[in-house]
Amino acid sequence: MLFRMGVNMGPPYWADSRPDSASNFYESYDLSWHLRNWWTEPDLVERVAAARRIRFLQLWVQLQESVGFRVVGAKHPLLSLCVSDLVVAWGAAARFIWSYRPFDESVSGLKRRGWFEGHEHRVQLRLWESLQEIQGSTPGMVKLDWSHVREDPLSAARELATLADLRPSAAQLEAAASFVRRSEAPSV
Repeated sequence: MLFRMGVNMGPPYWADSRPDSASNFYESYDLSWHLRNWWTEPDLVERVAAARRIRFLQLWVQLQESVGFRVVGAKHPLLSLCVSDLVVAWGAAARFIWSYRPFDESVSGLKRRGWFEGHEHRVQLRLWESLQEIQGSTPGMVKLDWSHVREDPLSAARELATLADLRPSAAQLEAAASFVRRSEAPSV
């Protein structure tokens, strides 16, 4: 949704870099590669010191800003393990938006995708605990309820634009809302 409202999400993207592809995760390829090297999967054990992560994140955002976009964003589950790094690298004004859904639904999502088979609960618990721990101590962090996004994508796009200090056009708002896959029923 952020990409469709004009945010530079750091292309090329992991999985598919075509801007309008339904299979695109809009996760920066190089950022994703580094995150997966910083944290072992599925154990999510730190392998790279915070100072090195911070330096990369500083350089990464500088590169994205040099392209001329007003707002730069990043999306990846492993970023939830790096929020304190991001605050140092990107400054206290950085905003963090947790696309929140209940824990069991998050675990079910990993199972549906076949990611981390047999480790889904442990992986999600580690990410979840990290987000809960930093939520109260990170002033720029807010939750955007995924069920709200699914139920009313246009309202959620407007809310997301406000949270990210964006000024999208009506066409960009509609593009962001239309990107939400509303037809998928959550599995039990």
